[in-house]
Formats: sequence, structure tokens, C-alpha cells
Amino acid sequence: MAVGLVIANHAFHWPTGGYIGVDVFYVISGYLITRILTREIRETGTLSLSAFYLRRVYRILPAAIVVVVVTVAASYLVFYDGRADAIAADGVACLLFVANWHFARLGTDYLHAGSAVSPLQHYWSLSVEEQFYAGWPLVLLLIAWLLHRGRAPQRPVAATVLRIAVVIAVASLAWACLFTLKRPSMAYFDTFSRVFELLAGAIAGLVEQRWRERGRSLSPPIALSIATTGLLVLAVSSLLLTNGSPFPAPGALIPVLSSVMIIFGGAQFAGGPAWRLLTLAPLRYLGKISYSLYLWHFPAIILLLAALQTWPSTLVTIIALLVTFALSVLSYRHIETVGIRRRREREQVGRRRRISPRARTLPLIACLAFSSAIVLFAFAQMDAPLGDISGSAIRQSASTHRASPATTMASDAEVSAALRRSLALTAWPTTTPSLDVLDTSLDAAPAMDLSTGCRNNVGVAHPHICSYGASDSARTAVVIGDSIAASWMPTVSGALVPRGWRVLGLMFASCSPIEADAPPPVPQADFISLCRASRKVMTDWAASLHPDLVIVSSAQGPIARLSSGATGPAAQQEWTAGAVKTIQQLRSGGVENVLVLSNAVSGKDPAECATRLSGPKVCETNLDSDYKAKMKGEAEAARRQHAQLLDTRNWFCVGDRCPIEADGVLIRVDKAHLTAAWAARLAGAMRADLQATYPDLHI
Repeated sequence: MAVGLVIANHAFHWPTGGYIGVDVFYVISGYLITRILTREIRETGTLSLSAFYLRRVYRILPAAIVVVVVTVAASYLVFYDGRADAIAADGVACLLFVANWHFARLGTDYLHAGSAVSPLQHYWSLSVEEQFYAGWPLVLLLIAWLLHRGRAPQRPVAATVLRIAVVIAVASLAWACLFTLKRPSMAYFDTFSRVFELLAGAIAGLVEQRWRERGRSLSPPIALSIATTGLLVLAVSSLLLTNGSPFPAPGALIPVLSSVMIIFGGAQFAGGPAWRLLTLAPLRYLGKISYSLYLWHFPAIILLLAALQTWPSTLVTIIALLVTFALSVLSYRHIETVGIRRRREREQVGRRRRISPRARTLPLIACLAFSSAIVLFAFAQMDAPLGDISGSAIRQSASTHRASPATTMASDAEVSAALRRSLALTAWPTTTPSLDVLDTSLDAAPAMDLSTGCRNNVGVAHPHICSYGASDSARTAVVIGDSIAASWMPTVSGALVPRGWRVLGLMFASCSPIEADAPPPVPQADFISLCRASRKVMTDWAASLHPDLVIVSSAQGPIARLSSGATGPAAQQEWTAGAVKTIQQLRSGGVENVLVLSNAVSGKDPAECATRLSGPKVCETNLDSDYKAKMKGEAEAARRQHAQLLDTRNWFCVGDRCPIEADGVLIRVDKAHLTAAWAARLAGAMRADLQATYPDLHI
């Protein structure tokens, strides 16, 4: 059932909360493994780390290695080298069982995936589990040593382990709540934020064991009610939870407690409809091959959808599931069972041999080192609290760039001609940047860099600005906005700096300068209030410079996720009102010339859609309703306030058809942001439009 929820969510995006299958899996794992370990302590007075990890290696590694190797090899056949190299790096992290920290470091958001998804991303859950089992056996070993010390135990093992498990679980849950509030995308991958889930299963097993020791049990009707209720709550939560639910805390408490109810009630009473449902022969077989199903399903879905983009996606997904089942059956028969058999053979040999003290000590040292590293990683992910910001704290000399010397297109007509030529192509041309080395951090505008550019996180105490051109230039233009505005900087600077202008920029990630509140794509605590403060910093700073021109630009995403919940015409009206307020604030600060610069047309990520098996047409996109609504809203606001709107859709589309490249230059570096190369090529066209719009500014 757990793996079924996950696969259904990945394959069909339904149920929306299907990702809770991972949480169910954690509870089951904690329940089973803790029972095995405490039984060994109870029977032998100690715990053999070498035997435990030998079992884990033979059970986990063989299939995991095969799937990683096959996935990486297939990636080089399907994708260009840039993405395939990234997947190979993912594979290394997976086999080292640090995939969760690897994806957290890359800024991956599992529930709000926006850029190209790794076919190995699901390995993060295995990494969390193995990291947990690098530390939990140490705790149990310490308890065994304290209770036994070579003699009969002074108190029941289960009782002591239960108390320790409850304390750690409560601490983990508290940490998870704090981390989910502060950094939700990282909290999802964080090891200690997930410990309470595994320990919930452990606690269920320990309580059951204590009851058995005392001869206690639930009556069959009560046990049946608990298990059935847990199953129903789990099913309903998989339907009601969404990608926006706070995870892992407190959202995961629902599937975790439901799983505990199913396990505890089922263990007390093997009967009733819930028990019969979960013990059906087909479900039991799926349970046997569930590990292989989990490993194979995500690579099969991602790789086949990429390789067969011209086929109906539902058909490809069904094919991927059939391939997953076939590979899982083969994997279980010829890899998993072989590993289990060899493990048993090694255990039999090990029982006849005396284990040296060194062989006993090495696993302990390795566990201590690995557990310490996990703790350090967890604390390293927590940033310092975001401070208050003010215009006076802006770093005026933070980042200075020269305008790009790239060849530019002189007019809109020249840009349109290049787009038309691209739409006629049937095979990929040689591109700039190359698809084999495409890298968002290297091929986007320098202004996009959080460290050296002028894109800042909301709430930073000392935001950076970008400065292009001589400081004593006769005229000054200021660009404010979000990351989309930052991606326009090569265009604006290329258009104005050669004409004797100075161009300054200040941007805040995911924070539109338009006075319309919208949460970011990745949830963040206090974002709305921080964005409001950042928005005021931008407008106040821009007005304080008394520039000749202020350019305002933002992404189209916010209009689709307004905090008010408005959609359609209501969202367009709210966006218009917000744009009017922004222009009014600039005007009240003495800014005469305000230009609203429309965003680049959003579309497919080239790293995701471009493959060796397809041509550029699969990366083509169309103008969507959000783009059109945003354009209409900004045009109306500009009309009301006698400001100007620069409509850029003809720089990206011919009619409603929008290619991913033009004359060999990739247009976007991801789904929304311009490549630095294309932004620079548009400088001439922007200059021509600005000259026509502002003849008195001598551009």
C-alpha cells in the first residue's frame, strides 16, 4: 500500500497526498527493525553491529546499485551530457546514502519540483533511513551495555528503549516543526526531521512487546476498530493532503499515527475487513517486490516521458508502470533474493568463526563518524534568522559588471525573423550555451547570482545591487523586481550603457514589485511580510536616486497564486490594482518615467525537454492564459498612470508559438529565466523600442 501511494502520485499526480507512502514506509521500517534489534539484545545481552550492517548491505545495496547504474547509463543515451553528468553525480550521492543532503544542497524542492527532475531523486528516502540506522543501533547498543554489562538485565530492555525512543521522537518532532516553518524544502529532506516517523513505528513495536510481557492485549472489536480507523484516515489523508501541506511537520503526523494504528491494531487482532484487504495474495506479492518497485518506478517514468515526448503522456506513463513491474519482478528474483541467500550463508559461516575485537570495533567507529556527520549537516542547513532591512543598508558597491559585448539584434523584426527560422527546424542546431554543458548557475545572467549579483533573498539585512556603466554617466536607469528582472539585466545594460547611461539593479527572489501579495513557489515562513518590506526597499531606493528611468519587471507566476485566491478576471483586476499602486509609489517619490517590462514567456526547461531522441519542436511552448492576463493587467495599469509598457512577446513568440532557441541561441536557462546569451542578443531591439518610447531621453 505504501509503495502504491507513492507510485500513483508520481505517475498520475493522484492522490495528491500520495507522497505519504514514504511516511508509512518509515513507520513500518522502524517497527520491524527495532523489534529485531531489541529481540537480539533480550536474547544475547548485546547487539552485533557487524551482523546488522551485513544484513542491511545484502538487503539494500545490490538492487540499489543496479538501478543507479542502469539509470545513469540510460540517461547518457537519452539526455545531453549536461543533464546526464548531473544525474551521474546524483547516483554517487545515492550510493553513498547522502542523497537527501545532496538534493537539499542543490535547492531541490520535492513537492514543488520546478526544474529538471532527477530520475534518482526518490533515493533521498533511502538515504534518510540508512542514516537513521547508522545512529539508532548505537543507542540500543549503549542501552544493552548499561543494562547487562555481562549479567542478566537489571530492568526490561523494551521499557528502557521505549523511554529513550519517546524522548528522541519528541525532540525530532519539535525540530521538524521548526525546520518546516523556516526552511520547508530542506526540512523535507532533513534526517532528524524524519526521525520521529521511524521512531513512531519503533514505539508501536515496543509498546506491543511490553503488553505481551505483561499479558495484556486489546479486545478483538477494539483492535479491529483501531486498525480500520487507521486505514480509513490514511486513505482520506492521501486525498486531502497536497503539495502545499506543511511537511514533514505537522503534516506527517496524520499518516504516521494512522500507520501506527494499523500496525498496532493489526498485531492485536488478525482479522476483519482491514486485515483481509491487506493480506490479499496480490498485495502480499506486491509487498515482496515493493523495494524493487520503489527503486525502478521513478527512473522508468522520468526516462520514458523524456524519450517519448511526442507520445500521449498517459500512454507513456502506463508503459512506464508496466516496465517497472517487469523490472521489479526480475530484480526481486535475480538480485534481491540472491543477496538475501548470500547474507544467510555469510551468517552461517560467521556463527562458526570467532569475531575479532577489531571486527567488532570498526562498525562502531564508522557509525559514530557517520552519525556525527549527519548532525553537523543538519545544523549547517539552518540559516541565521532573517533580519530587518532598510534602504540605507543597501550595498551600493556590491557588484559591478560590464555590459556584454555580444552581437545584438537591431529590431523586433530581426528577432521575429530568427524565431521563424527556429520554428522551421526539425533537428537541434549547435546551441549557445551548448546543451551538453547547460548550467543554470553559469548560463543565466550574472545578476541572478545570489552572492555576486543583485538578486537577494527577502529579509536580508544588506541587499546587493548591480551597477553597469560609469558612475558619472549623464543619465541613470534603475531596474527593480524579482529574479525575472535580474535575468533582463544583460538586455537593459546592453541597450543603455553604450549610449552613455548608468544602469543599477535591485531584485528580491520571488518577490514581485507589483503590490499584489503572492506566496513563493517554495513555502517560506513570513514571506509575505518580508516581501512587503523588500518591495518598499526597492521603490524607496529607486526614487532616492532620482533616475531618468525606472524599469519594473516580474515573473508571471504570482498572478496564478495570489494570496487572495483570486483567479481569472478577478486576478487580472487585482494585478492591475497592484501595478497602479507600485507606479503611484514611484511617482510620489519623484520618478517621472516608469516602464513596465513584461516577463519572458515561460515554457519548458531545456535541460528537461531537450533529448538526443527528439528535435527542438518538443521544447516549443504556447502563450498561456496567465501570461495574457498579466500583460492585460499591466497594460491597463500603465494606461491609467500614463506610464509605459514594453510588450516583449514578439521577442519570444511568433503568434502563439514560442521556440526554445533562435539562431542557435537558447532562450531560457530553465522554465522562466533568460539565458545571458539571449538576453544580450535582445539589447539592440530593446534600444530601438526605448528610443521610440522615450524620444526625449536621447537613448
